[in-house]
Amino acid sequence: MSVISALMWMPTSEIPVALPDIHDELGSSFTGLQWMVNAYTLAVAALLVVMGQVGDLFGRRRLFIVGGFVFCAGAIVAATAQNTAWLITGVAILGVGSAIAGPSSLALIVDAFPTGRQGWAIGVWGAASGIGSALGPLIGGGLTNAIDWRAIFWVNVPLVLGAVALAAYVCRESRAEDRGGVDTPGALTFAAGLTALILALGQGGVWGWDSPAVLALLAAAVVLCVSFVAIDLRSSSPLIPFREFGDRSFLISLGVLLIGNVTLAAVLFVLPLQLQNIDDRSALAAGVLLLPLTAMIFVLSPLSGILTDRLGPRTPMVAGILAVAAGVFLLSTVDVGDGPGALVPGLVVTGIGFGLQITPENVAAIQAVPELRRSTASGILLTTGMVGATLGVATFAAAFGGIARGDLPDALSRAGVSVSASETETLDQVVTGSERSQKAVEGYSRAKAERIERAVDESFVEALGDVFKVIAGLELVAALLALGLPRRRS
Repeated sequence: MSVISALMWMPTSEIPVALPDIHDELGSSFTGLQWMVNAYTLAVAALLVVMGQVGDLFGRRRLFIVGGFVFCAGAIVAATAQNTAWLITGVAILGVGSAIAGPSSLALIVDAFPTGRQGWAIGVWGAASGIGSALGPLIGGGLTNAIDWRAIFWVNVPLVLGAVALAAYVCRESRAEDRGGVDTPGALTFAAGLTALILALGQGGVWGWDSPAVLALLAAAVVLCVSFVAIDLRSSSPLIPFREFGDRSFLISLGVLLIGNVTLAAVLFVLPLQLQNIDDRSALAAGVLLLPLTAMIFVLSPLSGILTDRLGPRTPMVAGILAVAAGVFLLSTVDVGDGPGALVPGLVVTGIGFGLQITPENVAAIQAVPELRRSTASGILLTTGMVGATLGVATFAAAFGGIARGDLPDALSRAGVSVSASETETLDQVVTGSERSQKAVEGYSRAKAERIERAVDESFVEALGDVFKVIAGLELVAALLALGLPRRRS
């Protein structure tokens, strides 16, 4: 089960380091690159909750095995992609497989341990997620450099098949005693509303936030979500039993988890572009340089589980969130010319923060719901995390791109470079990190090309700093939320 947990989060950190190579081979736009991550998180987020309910009703081990096979199918489709749409489709199928298997993976682990040791068990599960995040950049960069970007998908197939075989022979079947039906109207309404919301957020920076299409999607999301609540409150087998999940600890944990995943996804999406574009690092080197962040998550998650068992979830959660805020603020202070080593302190502090907060978030939420709803609760937690990841990539990547493009003319002016509007638009594409876009400056004289590259670097790093300062402020909001948790849960 922990293998699936690791692989669920690996695509969100593994794919970004390969984006420049994917762009070069497939000619993907910057928007297409975003959707290579968003397609995964969208598919996962839309289906996790209903798959949690299906697992509670029809068997968690059964759903875990089915999800593993679907995940493998998605990996094969993505690995054989010949164009951007094909690759995005494969990544979306990966997300469907993760959505089927993910809730059952956490529920099966929790079922195997008594309450007094659930913090440690969830910490191990969270550490597996940390492995996925930690090894994602390293594996993605290493395989991209040594073979090509397709290898990052092929490598998942034998790992998942091994986990499926182990689950079939080792795990006992478990399900809820209450064998109601699946809330089909609620599931369809929920999935449609969530899809409309994420599409609007993902395309807002491309189509324009005031465009009719984006406004229509946002309106549809509101109507569908309100309809979902109305349907579920009257359903005999609600997808999300709001009365049972109205516990304060559960709701606070969801809010903190959402903000945390917004932060982590935004950082892991943008930093590889900086390391490869601005600092001229390879995909492998970018993965290695991100290890101070992701390795801390892996190391501290089990230890945080032990602290949570002894102290309750509030103390380690608040401490972790404050550390994340401090780490992201440190990242915002890095300037052009500082080199990748200047990122290390911020990455370490941010990783320590996430390592401390992830486990108590899950413990507080899981212990706040009835035992027979644990798979559903796991689905809600994972859905919230994936929605946060999608929001992080969609909103902050769009904000970053907009700020960088807006700052570029001033940066060019400060560098004493005069270019036309069309040339400025071409230079905007340098932030994708592809070799094709880098050739945009080759037609200029050497001296002018150096000034242009300097201006592009400055606009990139200044935009990154602005975005990270906003994220640090958002983490302080999460800390205030976490203070609302009870000191301990008996």
